Amino acid sequence: MIQLKSNSFFEKIACVIAAQVLLALPTIAQDKGELPPLSPQPPVSPQPPVSPQPPPWRSSPPTLPFNFQQFNNLPQNMQAPPPQQPQMPVFQPFQNVPPNEQDPFIRGKMLIRQATDLISSGQMDPAIGLLQKSMEYRRVDPTPQFLLGLIYDQKGNPQLALSNYSASVKKATALGMDSSQLRINLGNTLVKLNFLKEAEFDYKRAIEIDDKNEIAHLNYGRLLLFKGDYSGSFRELQRAHELMATDPNLPLYEALALKGMGNIAESRQQLQVFLDRAKGINSDPQVINMAQNLLAGMK
Repeated sequence: MIQLKSNSFFEKIACVIAAQVLLALPTIAQDKGELPPLSPQPPVSPQPPVSPQPPPWRSSPPTLPFNFQQFNNLPQNMQAPPPQQPQMPVFQPFQNVPPNEQDPFIRGKMLIRQATDLISSGQMDPAIGLLQKSMEYRRVDPTPQFLLGLIYDQKGNPQLALSNYSASVKKATALGMDSSQLRINLGNTLVKLNFLKEAEFDYKRAIEIDDKNEIAHLNYGRLLLFKGDYSGSFRELQRAHELMATDPNLPLYEALALKGMGNIAESRQQLQVFLDRAKGINSDPQVINMAQNLLAGMK
């Protein structure tokens, strides 16, 4: 159990809200832009129970960067679209496979592309079947299980997301490859399951792969803030700031880290920046109220 460090009433509130924000963080690792909240999805179809266990693979990290786009020509940043986006017709397995495409590897690739189209149109359940079928043809490809992990993230099942992300990383490392995007998504899922030590490993690994990934620095900074490592948190949040991370709560995280470090003047300044920006966006009223009370308590 993580002990939240606090010295005053308002700081206790700040730590509780920060922990709630951290544990509710989305699991999609975008290349640029803010991390939006997850859209509600239908309940997950009945699946065999999966006990949350820390990933067994923790060997020395590979050195070659894994690029899903190079491996399978897939988009680098998959995410579910807004619910208002029109849905596409449901594809059937092998519906668009030309008669001369009999190679199992090619069939598996086309199934993954069909599943990708379904995910892009918000049709998660049909995509699951296509991805499971594709694994029969592309047993060493980490992409299907990465996408399955992404789907279960969207459907609110972090245990199945963890299982598939872990399998994807295991396959990727077996190929001598790795992915910053995959490590971020895996780290976010581990945080949801309270495996903070394992999540920290994957955030750090994501930064090793791509130090210019602002989402990796942002999420690692939030994790360190939750753990009470204020100086480490501020370092990572500053790096995210330098890389133009657009999360609207970034000034608030920086303010909490600065307060934890005892830098009250700069903490007040960042709180005011957060509150000024919150006027023009749809921010959480509970978070805004917390920031207002925290600022008032510093005067």
